[in-house]
Amino acid sequence: MDEVRIWNVARTGAEIQDAMNRRLTEQEVASGRVAGYWHFDYGNATEQSLFGNHGTLKGSAKIVPKVLAGNYALSLDGRNDYVEIPNHPSINFAPDVGFTIEG
Repeated sequence: MDEVRIWNVARTGAEIQDAMNRRLTEQEVASGRVAGYWHFDYGNATEQSLFGNHGTLKGSAKIVPKVLAGNYALSLDGRNDYVEIPNHPSINFAPDVGFTIEG
């Protein structure tokens, strides 16, 4: 997986498609609408939004070099591996609040 994004707004299909093949801009990240942003390019699960929701690799999860595009990606084997993210108000959404998770 190349990156994971959590937005604190419900995004439209057009907004998701517009950004799905590119890195977020500094303005997008600084907008406060991005509650979590992990692109793994530094070889770890350091979170890049304003909130610092850094992840911890669990099980067999690992950050591996990407073959074609350079940088790094998250590798999961589909059994018992995951990235643990600490509980933080920026990613605790009330039932009536829209949000978007992209991966």
